[in-house]
Amino acid sequence: MKNMTLNMIGYSVIASFALFLTACGGGGGGSNEIPQPAQIELVENQPVMVEKGWTLEKTSEPTEVQVETDLTTGQTQVTLISGSAVLKPTE
Repeated sequence: MKNMTLNMIGYSVIASFALFLTACGGGGGGSNEIPQPAQIELVENQPVMVEKGWTLEKTSEPTEVQVETDLTTGQTQVTLISGSAVLKPTE
């Protein structure tokens, strides 16, 4: 009987701990993706790394943007030279 009581307490502790982790966001096996912002507003002379699937949209006239792609790594960087523009993820 004593052994059965200890087992029941052990199961209760494990169930409580699992509930605690789920309530705190520690469990659930969710995805490891980082949420993407709705859009990124470009700031003059501040380069931004562009992910595949993003669209560059100018928000004023005239706007000048410099786009550089590293042919070795395939990474693309966008720098606003003048005007205003945003990066938006394509849906």
